[in-house]
Amino acid sequence: MRGCDRFVSLTGLDDEEAARQIRGDGIDILVQLEGFLDGTRNRIPALRPAPLRVAHVGIVGALDAAYVDYRFSEDFGDRFDRNEESSLEQPVAFRDLYSPYGAPSAPWSVPVSRESYGLPAKAFVFCSFNNDYKIEPAVFAAWMEVLHATPESVLWLRATHERLWEQCCTAAAEQGIPAARIIRALDEDNDRHLARLRLADLMLDTFVCNAHTTALDSLWMGLPVITRTGRTPASSLCSVFLKHLGLGTLIHPTTEAYIAGAVRLACDPEHYRETQRKLAQARTATPVFDTAYKVRLYEAAYERMWARHCAGQAPAAFVVAEGTAPSE
Repeated sequence: MRGCDRFVSLTGLDDEEAARQIRGDGIDILVQLEGFLDGTRNRIPALRPAPLRVAHVGIVGALDAAYVDYRFSEDFGDRFDRNEESSLEQPVAFRDLYSPYGAPSAPWSVPVSRESYGLPAKAFVFCSFNNDYKIEPAVFAAWMEVLHATPESVLWLRATHERLWEQCCTAAAEQGIPAARIIRALDEDNDRHLARLRLADLMLDTFVCNAHTTALDSLWMGLPVITRTGRTPASSLCSVFLKHLGLGTLIHPTTEAYIAGAVRLACDPEHYRETQRKLAQARTATPVFDTAYKVRLYEAAYERMWARHCAGQAPAAFVVAEGTAPSE
């Protein structure tokens, strides 16, 4: 809000009123941030209150929504061409990372300690701060195998709903993991949440739906993330982040390799330190956390969309890179 010349809240307006407000303010490009997630008001862009409508971030992959002209897309290469061809909206792929993550500075000054979160001082701390719906039985079973193979470790788990927490504790007990080795992470304000990521040693990614912002939070705070790449954009996004950071050794093709990779990081201190060193170097040596660079990419993308519209051209897929002229 502070970064806007003018900020208009649509809270309190129904969809028709919101569309009239947008149209009256002369908005050129309307950006829909959350796909089909709960609470998203898709009827507003469906009323077409702006000349161009763009889908961004909330859904990794096509929305197949007739009221959307463009969607921002990670460049997955040729793996998901069939998905691209089936979408009604035109994909705009970035040569570099498309996530708008802004690399916050405040968390580095927030003091945190393992003791204050009930974490053992000397244990290897695996963690997962993903949303509840991403924790499927298969991924939790894999985590329990990791704990079995690393007896001095614990799992620091964000489980918002009581039922999920109870199910995780029950599943852990059934696999012979003592309750003391599963430590619950309660929600905190954003700066403190980011700061506490420094207390963990390795984030365990989920499978069907990878971590997105949660992965970038962890990597920005110097916490390595291990992932299993999948067959859909949503199950491959974390792999893209890690590739951009030059951390391909944290990407695994199978559950078995994922488990073995996590165990090696916990049991091989030299390998773990080398991974940490590479991540620390990549944080500043790659564009993954370069906010100003990403702003330039976004501006080039929006300018190119608008130039096509002003020229009377229909929306069309394109790839954007720094220096791309709007008319290209």
